[in-house]
Amino acid sequence: MFCHTSTTWKVLLLVLPIVAQIIPTAPADAVPSPATAAKSVAPKNLKISSPTGTYERPGADNPATLKIMKLSSNQIKFDLIAENGPNSGEAAGTITLTNNRGIYKGDNFQLVFTYGGKTFNVQQTGDGQFGGMSVRADGLYNKTSGATPNIPN
Repeated sequence: MFCHTSTTWKVLLLVLPIVAQIIPTAPADAVPSPATAAKSVAPKNLKISSPTGTYERPGADNPATLKIMKLSSNQIKFDLIAENGPNSGEAAGTITLTNNRGIYKGDNFQLVFTYGGKTFNVQQTGDGQFGGMSVRADGLYNKTSGATPNIPN
């Protein structure tokens, strides 16, 4: 058991000021000084990846290629070709990205593109087919090239 003796209190009274110097505290509403705030600024050489490039969805039987060209701060032009065995499908167009997300509306289907820096996630919804029998555009597309691709008009 812990005993409250005068020696214990003397030790605590000696130790508390030392601990207070080691662990400084600030009020919850304190505003950081300019010197402290400068330390939390992002590095100047930080580069945000451009979506322009070629992306691949791996798969032996159902590979797909997505080509992206950035047109403006929030618009991209794309060309997506997907395969499933001997069947294939293609969609191409221009979409607006809002919060890294854009929607393309095809014939009875839509493609939702989500940009993730070096990837695009594509979700296919609706009743329409994407090209030939059992061809799907869904999947995670990994960036394989940052070069500006040739996208037909």
